[in-house]
This record gives sequence, structure tokens and C-alpha cells, in this order.
Amino acid sequence: MTGICFQNFDTPRGDLIRKVAGGENHCFLIDGDEAIESLVDVAILPAECALGRSEEAWIFSTGSQKMDQEVFEAAKSFIGTPYDASYDFDGPDMFCSKLAWLAIREVGHFVPEPILLSGLNWKPYTNRIAIEAAKYGLTLEQALSRRTITPKQIRDCLIEIDYYM
Repeated sequence: MTGICFQNFDTPRGDLIRKVAGGENHCFLIDGDEAIESLVDVAILPAECALGRSEEAWIFSTGSQKMDQEVFEAAKSFIGTPYDASYDFDGPDMFCSKLAWLAIREVGHFVPEPILLSGLNWKPYTNRIAIEAAKYGLTLEQALSRRTITPKQIRDCLIEIDYYM
């Protein structure tokens, strides 16, 4: 099976991402028994390790097995890129949905443009977002003015092909 896998981490930060962005809070690329993800630095790892991090996972496709494999290969060019826990789309470092977005876009499949964090459902979580922003030396206003891409935005331009429990 080759495609983009989406899952939810049951952590305070994962919960915040799910509530603010909607949908799942993590994604990675999978091809057979290998996965590529940006959870620390971008790395290749056994698919069973990546799939085993949550109780359920959804696998999505571009609609073409050949293109899905090209997406996986494109993601390999980012192996070793440092992780960006502040989710700055325009910065040099990587986070999970930015990795998927760059790899999918590189092979020519449609992906939506990044959005401003201020365009998401952040207002009910203002205090938590301000605390997260401060960890990276940002004010709330600076954090909300950053562009980002969410796992849901990636998922919404793909086709679901499998589900794991």
C-alpha cells in the first residue's frame, strides 16, 4: 500500500491541533513496509512503527499508484531536514503536513495553498496558542500571521483507500 497516512495523537498538543485545524493531527507517507515522516527530523522508518503510534489510521491516495510512489520518492529528498515544532510553513524546517504538501506538489498533484493560522478555529483556544507561541519567542499576533498547511487540507485533496484499527 502506498499513499499518505493520517492519524491522531492523543496528546495535549495533538488535541489542540485537531480542535484548531479540524480533522487529524498527523500525517506521513507510506510505501509498503516503509514510512517517511516529520515527527522529529524527517526520517524513513518501518511503516509498522508509524502506524502503531495511534489506534486508527486512514490511508489516502492521489488516485494513481504511480503518482503515489512518485510522492513517496519525492519525500525522500527531505530526509534529515530538522523538525519545526512551531509550524512555520515559510521557514526552512519541516513538519508533517508541510512534508506531505511539498512532496505531493512536486509531482504535480493538486494541493491547496497554505493558509494563515488566523483563518483556522483558533479563538476558543487563544490562551493555549499564546502559550505555544511564546515557547518559540512569538507573540500571539506573530503566530496567527504565519502561513501553515494542515493535515486536513492535504487529506481533502486525496481519495481514501484504506483504514487501519
